[in-house]
Amino acid sequence: MDWGQIQGVNFLRSETFRIAVPVVSAAVGIWIKSETRHPEKQMIRKEDFAVGVPLIQTACVSFLTVATQKALQLHLMISNQAASVAFKPPDAAELSAFVTMSGLRLAFMLLILFGMTSVVRRYGWKTKDDIRVLQGITLPIAIGIICLYAVLKVAQ
Repeated sequence: MDWGQIQGVNFLRSETFRIAVPVVSAAVGIWIKSETRHPEKQMIRKEDFAVGVPLIQTACVSFLTVATQKALQLHLMISNQAASVAFKPPDAAELSAFVTMSGLRLAFMLLILFGMTSVVRRYGWKTKDDIRVLQGITLPIAIGIICLYAVLKVAQ
């Protein structure tokens, strides 16, 4: 294994990568919204930047995936422990605590998702065609990035 591969793996584990993933995801969402619009219409509109709610939705699905993986990992640990009495995994208690709290964490994230959707719907629009920058774009994106970052942090 050469030094370039090791650096690549370290980059994938770095905080920079964890922050870059949600930011790049938001940028790709903006690009997709502008690209799917009819060619005769304005290329990029203010509403295209409203990608915060989909980021929160992605965080919820990602967390569900992480929780499922950890539950399966715990199940395998317990199965192996039952087969061999001498085998006692050190982090089974940590995984058990994570799996136990996963339902509550997911419920909290869904509450954030539905709450942010309501905030955008009620307070994010000046008129039916004009979105407010703070309540409709900036706040949801910030909350979405925080949610995705939290899921990425838990997944390690």
